Amino acid sequence: MARPMPSPLHRLRSALEADFEFEHELGSGGLGVLWLAREKALNRRVVIKTVREDQLSSALAARFLREAELLARMNDSRVVRVYRAGEVGGIPYCVMEHLDGPNLAERLARGPLRWSELRRLGRDLLRGLAALHATGIVHRDLKPANILWLPDRAVVIDLGLARATHVERGDAVLALERAG
Repeated sequence: MARPMPSPLHRLRSALEADFEFEHELGSGGLGVLWLAREKALNRRVVIKTVREDQLSSALAARFLREAELLARMNDSRVVRVYRAGEVGGIPYCVMEHLDGPNLAERLARGPLRWSELRRLGRDLLRGLAALHATGIVHRDLKPANILWLPDRAVVIDLGLARATHVERGDAVLALERAG
C-alpha cells in the first residue's frame, strides 16, 4: 500500500521547522494562505504567506517570489515588511512582519473615523503608496480590508495582486510584468 504524499503545507512546515514554529492559520484569500508563526532565533511573531495548493503553478510561484523580492526592498513603516522569502519543494513562501491590529474595514464597522483619524489615514496611505510607486509597485487591490489600522499608523498589506512596472538594479532596469 502506497503512502500518501505529504501536503504542500506539511512539506513547507517540515522544511522550516528549524527556524519557525507554526501557530495557526490566520486566513486565506483567492491565491494565498497566511500563517502566524514564531521565528525561533529572534523570538518574534511573524506571518508566513504561501500560495494556496489549488492555485500553485510555476508562473504564480515566480510572480509570488518577485513580489516578495520587491517588498523586501521597501523600508517604510506604512507598508508591511518582508524579512525572508524562498521556495521549498516547489512551494513559495514569504516571511513578513506580524502587525497586531484590526484592518480598516473592522475599524469602520465600529463607527466613523474622527477627523484626526481621517487625516492620519490619508497621510499614511499617501506616504505608503508613494513609497510603493517609487519602487515601481502598483498595489491594484487597495481596500479597507487591505489596510491595517494600528494605534500609531495605517499600514498597506496584501500585495497579492500588485504589479511591478520596473525595478532599478544597479544601472539596469528590469522590465517585469505590466498590468494583465
